[in-house]
Amino acid sequence: MLAWIARLFSGQSLLYVIFGLIGVILILIRPHIPESIWGYPYIMLLCDGIGSSFIIATVMIYSVEASSKRRQEKSAEKVTEKISKDVFQAIYKRYIPSSIFKEVEACLLSCDISREDFTIDCRLLEVDADLHRDVELPDNLDKYFSLFSHNTYKLINNTDRTITHTICTFVEMPIDERLFPLVAIQRVRIDGHELSKEEIQSGTITKADKSALGFKRDVVMAPGASFNVSISYRTIKQKVDMEVWSTREPTDRLKLKVQAPNGVEIQATANHSQALEGLPGGLPGCFEWNLCYGIFPHQSVIFWWHQT
Repeated sequence: MLAWIARLFSGQSLLYVIFGLIGVILILIRPHIPESIWGYPYIMLLCDGIGSSFIIATVMIYSVEASSKRRQEKSAEKVTEKISKDVFQAIYKRYIPSSIFKEVEACLLSCDISREDFTIDCRLLEVDADLHRDVELPDNLDKYFSLFSHNTYKLINNTDRTITHTICTFVEMPIDERLFPLVAIQRVRIDGHELSKEEIQSGTITKADKSALGFKRDVVMAPGASFNVSISYRTIKQKVDMEVWSTREPTDRLKLKVQAPNGVEIQATANHSQALEGLPGGLPGCFEWNLCYGIFPHQSVIFWWHQT
């Protein structure tokens, strides 16, 4: 509102406002002009004619200017988009189709945040039915592993403005609904603040098709700010199965660590232009990989296991 008022009383707009006010004043004083004044009929006609003309002209000028400004803004957007594409084409000497350029722009160039040093630390353990005596579970728990995952990363606001970002994670649910109680978001820590059980519960959601359990929480980030985030969850997996990690935000560097019972072989790959770097084995049953590159949104890392 204040910006609109400032524009209204600046430059050429001020002249239009003055013309409009003169028109209003001429129409308002018309009834108060005494009939005894010399040339009364002509003065009345002048007040009516000039006053109405000034008001109509002011309205028309503002309407034309507003329409012209909208056209100019749309034209400027098209020119900016074309320049951006031309710059890419000039640098890389390649023609970039519009659909691909728009995807790059949406996923990378227009992204307000990014993540750094994402670590996925997973453990596969035998299911302990004694820990879940309060729920009815199937009898074939020996065919499943409990998967515990602790994920940490640094979240960064890449803009020069304050933004609100939704921290979000989803965990795959098992097909057997009797196993749903074994899936849970266990711990969340954001910028040094450990969320209570009530806060975690309020942010926990289940997809409509019951395919995944999720957690969402909005955070306000100052310009250039960064938060350390950690999320721990538990799910249930078959003893020959896989887990997929996919990112929604640009991410720089990833480390995957998996610990499994003896006799379980783990393998991993990345849906990425670069391969995972397997690190030398440490303790028995411990596996570790690095992906020391930038990761685009919707790229992923997959690891799977089987008993030898």
